[in-house]
Amino acid sequence: GLFEIEASRIAITRGGSPAVRRFAEATLRDRLSAETDLQQLAASVGVALPARLTADLQARLAVLEQLSGRDFDRAYAQNVGVLAQEQALEAFERAADRHGERVQQFAAEQIPALRKHLEWARKLALELEKSTMA
Repeated sequence: GLFEIEASRIAITRGGSPAVRRFAEATLRDRLSAETDLQQLAASVGVALPARLTADLQARLAVLEQLSGRDFDRAYAQNVGVLAQEQALEAFERAADRHGERVQQFAAEQIPALRKHLEWARKLALELEKSTMA
């Protein structure tokens, strides 16, 4: 979530495509809302959430910060849109199957939005790839 939030903030200002900026705005809005709920849930069950990005995610964010225009749009759509959405969906599906009732409920509630974002991201990445090839 932290990676998607930070990358989406960058995309809102650096995205060359209006479609990328719209996706970033929606992702940021949804992730901030989910992150708040997740922090409250984690605190209620005594789990500490990471407060910082891992070194790998920091490196991916640094790469995004160096790009602009179409290169940024394609990298954001693929790395934040598709890859991060796939990873988040997988994590929430696992949580919905394995953990306590409140965690299961929270995870299950997030899955439809994650699937929607993943589908949107896949379409966006495909459109950006097609526009590059044309």
